[in-house]
Amino acid sequence: MPKVDMVGPCRRFGDAMEQFQRNPGLLRSLQHLDAFARRGTLAEAAGELGVSVSAVSHQLNELATFVGEPLVVKTGRRLTLTDTGRLLAQDVSQVLRLLDASLNTAVGKGRHALRIAVCSAFGPFWLVPRLSQFRTAYPDVDVELTMYTRDPESIETGFDVAITTATLAGGVTALPLHEETLVAVASPTAVASAGDAGFVLITTDTQVTAPGAEWIRFDAMSGGMLVAKKRGDWLFCSHYILALESARAGLGAALLPDFMARDALADGSLVQIHPASVLAGRTYRLYFKSARKQEHPIRLFSRWIRGQKS
Repeated sequence: MPKVDMVGPCRRFGDAMEQFQRNPGLLRSLQHLDAFARRGTLAEAAGELGVSVSAVSHQLNELATFVGEPLVVKTGRRLTLTDTGRLLAQDVSQVLRLLDASLNTAVGKGRHALRIAVCSAFGPFWLVPRLSQFRTAYPDVDVELTMYTRDPESIETGFDVAITTATLAGGVTALPLHEETLVAVASPTAVASAGDAGFVLITTDTQVTAPGAEWIRFDAMSGGMLVAKKRGDWLFCSHYILALESARAGLGAALLPDFMARDALADGSLVQIHPASVLAGRTYRLYFKSARKQEHPIRLFSRWIRGQKS
């Protein structure tokens, strides 16, 4: 089987179709690569495709043989894409979206899809309450929300846009949306039992050697004495969503983004224990590939969300 450069075969649709005609099994292998790139594991890709894990592995090996270099590499206990695999997966994703859009147009659907990656704080508490406005304004755009647990490092093939406080690289456009502002909150029960003894403090800064950096910064900027009066050990939470629920359960006081605390403050399940609100030094931004900025769903969503900035 001849070895060809498959890093950019999908940049010209005609070239891709010629490859498929010469190698009927190539499209299946590319579909398996696309599923693995989006899902991140062989098991997840197999589940989506309705095949066995070994079948996905076999297709990736076949494709690597065709390309002439590895597409995946073992990192610890996980398989990850090589640079070549990642570039090929990006091209494959674009061609598959083109095929999907062409088929939809042919059968009269005329619909578009937008895959949004967002964190467990900003997604449920900032984006979702506003999202009905976008869906009402643009009913032809199907929205797929994906929640990530670790900040993405780039715009990958599993999503079209990402909202994160991390700085992404790789030819992206960044639109600032919201400056994270922290408020100190606790449940009414925790407030009643604290008295002058202070609160157990819930921290999302999980550096055990120097915990509570956000609380120390809050006190320094607000003139508060919450750390000095801290009661007991720190309660560590890896994510704001865990800190929110821990505070609601009366386990201690938490520093939360204002948009996360708003509803709980309104319904009385949390109260603000210090009048100050302090900038966290993080900005939520919308990221997308600059080369894709004119694509219909990305253009509509970026224009809409700019009007939602707070």
